[in-house]
Amino acid sequence: MDACELISYRLWRLSAKQVSLWSRCFYGKVFDMSQESSDGAPSLPLKPSLWRQPGAWFVRKLKLKLADLVAPFRLRVIDGVDFSALRIGDELAHVLDVGAADGTPDLYQRLPTARLDLFEPQPCHHDTLCRRVLSQRAGQLHPVALGEHDGSAQLALTGRTGASLVARTKLDGSVAETIEVPVRRLDSIIKSGDLRRPCLLKIDTEGYELAVLRGATEILAEIDIAVVEVHFDKPHLYKPYEIIDLLGEYGLELVDMLDHHVRSHHVVCADLVFERRA
Repeated sequence: MDACELISYRLWRLSAKQVSLWSRCFYGKVFDMSQESSDGAPSLPLKPSLWRQPGAWFVRKLKLKLADLVAPFRLRVIDGVDFSALRIGDELAHVLDVGAADGTPDLYQRLPTARLDLFEPQPCHHDTLCRRVLSQRAGQLHPVALGEHDGSAQLALTGRTGASLVARTKLDGSVAETIEVPVRRLDSIIKSGDLRRPCLLKIDTEGYELAVLRGATEILAEIDIAVVEVHFDKPHLYKPYEIIDLLGEYGLELVDMLDHHVRSHHVVCADLVFERRA
């Protein structure tokens, strides 16, 4: 079973329909979901058929209902990606953290000697990054947004970790406040010769990931590991396979998934890991 099939299998609890969608996005394959229950959930051999037991069925439905109630709020909290699960050694020499927010402590702790280049346009994070992170180790803060072209853009503010160059609305339906920020191509800030190998690129830009990658084509050939938050609920911005194909063109292959977020039983986004294959 390869990485794409493994990731799809991990998500089989969501629903047969969603697993099929996930599989198509990555691999063009759909697992055999012919053995489904009346409510559409896959009946795999490793999972007992809860819907045939009235008590278990009720508990299951109650959990799903509660999940629906809290789902709109779950994606607004600080990103809970467990970078300690990332299968890397301690030899990585350089980390490019795009969309750093208040920092990624568990990743930085895994790589105590790596140089950090932190990209974060939202001003409220700058003091924290300088005081808690860059005061203790080598690196630099770049107070800019990254994109496909140099220029400027409106940054939508929906919370401390919810800023995005994509137009956003708040939970109450109102339009998010915006501020103007400079936008640069990653290639115009980090040159090919500036990278220390091996190098890790992490991108979490709330829907702007493909534009960031298109602005980094000159250095992607020297990135050894990429961790990218890929969105499944923003087809007007990009399709997940576009990111996978772009990274594949530069020798980075999808190998793992660190985390995923679900709203109303559908995958909203996932943090995918790409590695350079010899």
